[in-house]
Amino acid sequence: MKTKIIIALIVIIVSVKAQDTINPVSGPHGGLLKSVENYKIETINSYGCITAYLFDGSLTLIQNKFISGSIMFYYINGVSLNNYLIPSGTDSFTVDVSNINYFYYIIHLKVNGKYISTRFDNFSGIAEKENKRTVN
Repeated sequence: MKTKIIIALIVIIVSVKAQDTINPVSGPHGGLLKSVENYKIETINSYGCITAYLFDGSLTLIQNKFISGSIMFYYINGVSLNNYLIPSGTDSFTVDVSNINYFYYIIHLKVNGKYISTRFDNFSGIAEKENKRTVN
């Protein structure tokens, strides 16, 4: 009985530690890469601007010619802000970020008549710092 309890505790501790050490996957442009169905979306956050790229399953860039999209930002006070993704060049989208204190955003893309979306968290820590200031 003690052995089962010890093994269970070890499994719990190891799984909790493993969750803390999961690193985000970097895309070909150095941004955060997420898989959505048969696609991959990469985003690069720079101060005041987000650039997004769409890839197929084998990381081949998909041209933005017949793709439309939007991005929804979610903030601390329950407010959300929706912006259109603007095609940039032949294979990327950009959006200006008027308020960088968001907690996360969701990108929505319409590809070949099908809608895909995924969530990206604000890893910069800006929203968490702002939250601590407002709590004090």
